[in-house]
Amino acid sequence: AKDWMLWAAAGAVVLLLVVVPFVTWISRRFTITTRRVIVRDGIGSRSSTEMSHARGYTITVRRGPLQRMVGAGTILLSNGVDAPLRLRDVPNVVLVQEALADQVEVGQILAHRDAQAAGFGT
Repeated sequence: AKDWMLWAAAGAVVLLLVVVPFVTWISRRFTITTRRVIVRDGIGSRSSTEMSHARGYTITVRRGPLQRMVGAGTILLSNGVDAPLRLRDVPNVVLVQEALADQVEVGQILAHRDAQAAGFGT
């Protein structure tokens, strides 16, 4: 009688510590283009959030001890207007942070150039 209780407890632990985090992780997608960052969440119904490089944003990286061991981290993008965009458990987080910083710089340079070409910067 006690064996089934032990198996049920072990199953609940595996469900809570392995299956639920895995399904949460697999249902989240990050796409980084030359124009914006797109975060899509959800399995059945999807929500999508975007942040443009041209508008600029601050990049904050947070890394826990386990994330440091595997080279991952959480990136927080904030432009001061919209809700911050959180990219959780990003692999090669330092490389992604550098790429995002480069894209913000390029996006702002191009936006400035386009504004001058349109006659707004004179």
